[in-house]
Amino acid sequence: MALGVSTSITFLATRTLPHGIDKGVEAQALTYVAAGLKTQEQQYALPCFGCFDAEVSKRSYGYPGPVQNRRALRDIKNHLASSTFGDIALFELKKFTQTWGDGMFFAWLEGEDMKSPTIRESSLGSFPRILGSPSGSWAPLRVVVNQGVWLALLTTAGWKLLRRKPDHLLIFVSGTLMGAILFTLIFQGRGRYAFVFSPLLILAALAPRSSGESIDCRRHS
Repeated sequence: MALGVSTSITFLATRTLPHGIDKGVEAQALTYVAAGLKTQEQQYALPCFGCFDAEVSKRSYGYPGPVQNRRALRDIKNHLASSTFGDIALFELKKFTQTWGDGMFFAWLEGEDMKSPTIRESSLGSFPRILGSPSGSWAPLRVVVNQGVWLALLTTAGWKLLRRKPDHLLIFVSGTLMGAILFTLIFQGRGRYAFVFSPLLILAALAPRSSGESIDCRRHS
């Protein structure tokens, strides 16, 4: 239902644009593969593995699909030719760790929202800034709590999936998560891409060890 509503809204929005969407210059999949193979430098000079790449975007934005694919494919071939199997494996491991181990989901590392001045000063609005702003005094505590909860969820979900007896739920959840992991490893990836799969991780963490087990509330009442 949600997918249908969002698709309808997107379709209606594109119909209202003056010239619609030029389907000849939309971003190609290979462009995101090329960006996903590179190490970029994000804020505070920290490395970001397979994130948005301004150079790749500049060479592809607004160009026809065949041109984008040709340039992206050249970048991919050059990168693979200059890298050993060990280099690629280490890069993908770092990318996986950064993408799926980020409990803040790539917050504060893109956009200009946090650099904008405060719209209004008030005692009521001070607490969200203390907690939510990177410069807030409680921001480090929030990061630690978020990171701890996320890693605990990943650990619990992984342990449950490994211990669970094979059934339809295990196949569905494991297959979906493996597909999501492969997507973030092959294409351009960020921590927030993993966030949308948190409901599946919660389901895996709370699932019983087998489909035959269930919680009988009457025994605990």
